[in-house]
Amino acid sequence: MKYFTLSELGATDESQFHPGFLHALDDLRHQMGQPMRVTSGARTKAHNAKVGGKEKSFHICDLPANAGQKGCMAVDIAIHHPAFK
Repeated sequence: MKYFTLSELGATDESQFHPGFLHALDDLRHQMGQPMRVTSGARTKAHNAKVGGKEKSFHICDLPANAGQKGCMAVDIAIHHPAFK
């Protein structure tokens, strides 16, 4: 990954993410041309429950069979844009 670290995504290993997800995230950041702050990253099932997340959240990274997915498929990001002042 060029623009993100595993730590800021809430992960310890790239294998926690759905194949191609990290490449797509990096590509999105490149296309935006500005920093993107991760506001909610990958979660364990236990952490997801603690923060009130949905049982089959795409943020969950320790349930490979979760909703048919193979790893985390979502992180929430925030960007600064002058149109949103």
